[in-house]
Amino acid sequence: MSNFPSQPHELTKAWLSDSLDYAVDEFSVEPLGEGVGVIGLVTRVTMDTSEGPKTIIAKFPAAAAENRMVANMYTMYLREYEFYSRIAEIVPIRAPACLHAEYDHGNDNFVLLLEELKDYRLGDQVIGCSVQEAELVIKTLATFHRSTWNPERFEGINDHYSEAQVQGMSAGFEMGWHVVRENFPEDDVFEQILVVLEGGSVDLVISDMAPNLSGMQAVDQPRSIHLVELALDMAQQVLATDGAFVAKIFQGEGSEQVFAAAKSAFHKVFTRKPSASRPRSREVYMVAKGFRGR
Repeated sequence: MSNFPSQPHELTKAWLSDSLDYAVDEFSVEPLGEGVGVIGLVTRVTMDTSEGPKTIIAKFPAAAAENRMVANMYTMYLREYEFYSRIAEIVPIRAPACLHAEYDHGNDNFVLLLEELKDYRLGDQVIGCSVQEAELVIKTLATFHRSTWNPERFEGINDHYSEAQVQGMSAGFEMGWHVVRENFPEDDVFEQILVVLEGGSVDLVISDMAPNLSGMQAVDQPRSIHLVELALDMAQQVLATDGAFVAKIFQGEGSEQVFAAAKSAFHKVFTRKPSASRPRSREVYMVAKGFRGR
């Protein structure tokens, strides 16, 4: 038993008033939406008060035991509590203001009282989003990822890279799409990919391949270029007309020939250097758009 509400029915006027530091005369609680908060219970609290916001979001552990077990396996509740209580204010993304947070290390109960972001639209997993919205999400996630790259900034927060997490994520990915986990230069790998595609085509091919580095540029550069050539060859065989190809490439001997080959197959070819890449590194990404077709 925790000394704070761990489910909506345990909320009281006295506890809300004390936690928010202003008087709450009356309140009501409603689920935020069907299917929202599968691992945690997300609710909207509407309050009769003359001092603070009329509505806030209250989050609790999932009521279903099986969902709570999954959350505890991956320390999701503790990590969310630590994010809102320690990290949210120092990362470059707009997150709901945390009005109150408590966590019980003895039983993994928690409660979060958060600002309700009324001016934002909730994403729909069925309808999806526009290309512009997807680009905005990706850029925001990349900025967030870059700001948290140095783990020493968050001392005491457990690394999310555990064996259970790896296995769980891998199983989830494999339920959504086919996985061919092999060394790409081997002859039968490309054939496996063709079998998975069942004669169809794709709109995008991304290659982040790199060879095992020996530390000798005269050896590593040709190996790296060979992998890009293999990826480009595969892209030309599986891409739909007007498709795109992105590949990591190290500028140097052989790279100009690869760019020339890409320009003959695509309408537009250019490079991008990610912010995470060291300034002195020869690593860039070749982006090719508008595949001319086979």
